[in-house]
Amino acid sequence: MISTEAKKEHFYIAERTKKIKGSGIRKAFDMASQLKDAIHLGLGEPDFNAPEELKMLLKMAVDEGYDHYTPNAGFLDFRTVLAEKLEEENGIEYDPEKEIMVTVGAMNAIHLAILSIVNPGDEVIMQDPSFVGFEPCILMAGGVPVKVALREEFDFEVQIEDIEAKITDKTKMLILNTPHNPTGAVIPRQTIEKIADLALRNDIFIIADEVYEKLIYDGREHVSIASLPGMKERTLTVHSFSKTFCICGWRIGYAAGPIPLINEMIKFQQFDSVHPPAPIQKAVLFYLSRSNEFVDYVKKVYVSRRDYMVDRLNSIDDVSCIKPHGAFYIFLNIKQLECTSGEFARFLLEKYRVVTIPGTALGDAGEGYIRICLTVPIEQLEVACIRIEKAVKQVLRNGGVE
Repeated sequence: MISTEAKKEHFYIAERTKKIKGSGIRKAFDMASQLKDAIHLGLGEPDFNAPEELKMLLKMAVDEGYDHYTPNAGFLDFRTVLAEKLEEENGIEYDPEKEIMVTVGAMNAIHLAILSIVNPGDEVIMQDPSFVGFEPCILMAGGVPVKVALREEFDFEVQIEDIEAKITDKTKMLILNTPHNPTGAVIPRQTIEKIADLALRNDIFIIADEVYEKLIYDGREHVSIASLPGMKERTLTVHSFSKTFCICGWRIGYAAGPIPLINEMIKFQQFDSVHPPAPIQKAVLFYLSRSNEFVDYVKKVYVSRRDYMVDRLNSIDDVSCIKPHGAFYIFLNIKQLECTSGEFARFLLEKYRVVTIPGTALGDAGEGYIRICLTVPIEQLEVACIRIEKAVKQVLRNGGVE
């Protein structure tokens, strides 16, 4: 006889999953997909297609029979080239055989790392707002997210005293994202050095999310924290090809860090995704040394879009934004409007067919902001700004959203 307890609705769902909220970005994307006339400024995905040469290399890899299992950590020749890249561009020396692994995108690397490091009850410090994937990964590992609010008066650059104020005897890890999603902030060297000193003094491990490292503007410098003295041993550096090569759907990234951690992450990957797709590994391997021209072109386009949007949005009364120095986002301040971020983003979508992301989908400190992605042609950005201006005026006229 089946017990009454077993008849409860959804009795089979694990408790850990109930802590995880669905992505606000995906929710907006699903809503917008039903609106044919919407301008999509919500999903953080480049509008460029993969470069033709990279697509050709992928086809060649398939034709040459790269359709079998690879090592769990990825092809060694690929990891060797990645090690060369990390030494030349980031100033960090890694053993490609023992200290680097290829992953199914950066998100896979971050998840595997958190599962390998965080015990139930461990505290993990993170920027707020932040990429939506960090907090769920912490919760799934039984960890406790501890958020450090980013402030516009400091150009959304995390402040060392704010991090220090959050450290307790339970602090295990800090997730550091620069260039930053969703604000575009690039943390300067002097702050990175202070964070490194703080990590060393308090025995804190760092996950350095450097996915947007190639998308930095205005002469700003990208500093990999693992390159600083004493930090390689306590840092996992995470990269991805999704944004720079415009291949979000290919799901290819990599992580470099201490041997004990990489070993554990590979063990998890063995029983999770097994390994990244073989032909994609080979295609990216051969394209790496040829990619500069494409990346430079993409950067120039983003700079022109950014400059247009910053000037145009700041010309609209009662909203404002600062100029981001990295990534491809603008974090628009709407605090003078008589509505929440969620209400304005929904109003903008339903009434004016512009898709944006409410700041609160990215963290509590995102209230009063919406995230705008610079991932459509400038002609669409021009139309979007006209619609945003009309929406702002209507909200102000009505004293809130309808």
